[in-house]
Amino acid sequence: MDVRSEIFDDYSPEARRSVYFAHVAARQLGAEAVDGPHLLLGIARENIEMLNRFLSPSVSESTFQDEIIKGPPEAGAPLQRIADILEIPFSSAIERVFLLAAEEATRMSQKNVGIEHLLLGLLREEKSVAARMLRERGADVARIREGLLTQPHRPAPKEDRIRREVERVRKIIENVPKGGPSSGREGISGRYTVRADRLIFFAKHYAHSVGSPVVESAHILRAVVREGQDHFELFFPFADSKDTVCKKLEEHLIGGGAIGPRGTIVSNDELPPFSEECKRVLSYADEEATILQSEHIAPEHLLLGMLREEGSYAAAVLREYGAEHERIRKALAG
Repeated sequence: MDVRSEIFDDYSPEARRSVYFAHVAARQLGAEAVDGPHLLLGIARENIEMLNRFLSPSVSESTFQDEIIKGPPEAGAPLQRIADILEIPFSSAIERVFLLAAEEATRMSQKNVGIEHLLLGLLREEKSVAARMLRERGADVARIREGLLTQPHRPAPKEDRIRREVERVRKIIENVPKGGPSSGREGISGRYTVRADRLIFFAKHYAHSVGSPVVESAHILRAVVREGQDHFELFFPFADSKDTVCKKLEEHLIGGGAIGPRGTIVSNDELPPFSEECKRVLSYADEEATILQSEHIAPEHLLLGMLREEGSYAAAVLREYGAEHERIRKALAG
C-alpha cells in the first residue's frame, strides 16, 4: 500500500496491509468512510491466527463480515481525509484508533506500530461497533497487553503468508461470479512503478493507433513483451523470442487494419478507455502486488493479473507459451 502520510511510515508490513485491506473492505461494502469494522476485517484478513489468540471462541474472517453486513451501520463522526491517495477517507473514529495504536507501540517500547497495536487501538475506542464485537468474543485490553508482554507477537513467515493468500485467492476465483472484480485499480496514483506506468501509457497509444475503442489487456501484454525482457523466460518458457509473441499479438489486435504513423502522440482525452476486462486485470495485478508484499505494481504483477482473467486473449497467449500462475508466483516470491 502506498499511503502518502507520515502516520504510516512506522507501521509494520502487517499493519500496513491491514489498513489496506480495511480500505478494500470499505469500498466493497459501499461505505462512505473507512471505519472500525473495516479495520477489524482488515486485521482478520491479514492474520486471523493473531486475532484468535485473544478471542474465545475462535472466529473466521467471514464471522465479522457477516455481522457487519447484517448489523446496523456505525454512527459516523465528521469525515476527514488523512491519505489523499485513497479513494475513500478515514473516519475521525479510525484516526483515533491509529493514534491509540501508536500509543500502545510506545507503551511497549516498540519502534513500529504492529497489527497487535491496531487491535488494541480498536478496543480502546470503547464505544465503537468494532470494540463491542471484540469484547463480545472475550477480547480485553489488559489481557492482550499481558499476553504480548509474555509472548510478543511474531509475524508469520513470508512463505506461510503467501501460501495462505494463494489459497484465499483460489477460493475467491472458484466462488465469485465469472465477471471478477467490479472496478479496476488503474486510478490509484503512485501505485505503479515507473516502468509499469510507462507500459500502460504505451498500450493506450497503441490501442489508439490501431483504432481500438478500448484498451484491452492484450494491448498491455504487447507493451510488456515489446518494451522489456524482464521475466520473459519465466512467463514465456515455450516462446522462441519476444518478437514471436509480439507478432502473434499484433496479428490479433490489428485485425487487418492500418496502423497510424508511429510515434504519433495524442492528448489523453483522445485515448481509449480501459475495457471492463482490462479493469479487472489491473485490479488483479493490484492484489498480486499485495500478495507478493510489493508496495508497487510492476510489469510482472500485470502479467499475473492477465493470467487470472482466464477468458481473455492475453491469458490464452500466456498459457500457450507455457505460463502457469502458481509456478510463476512461487518463483517471484522466492
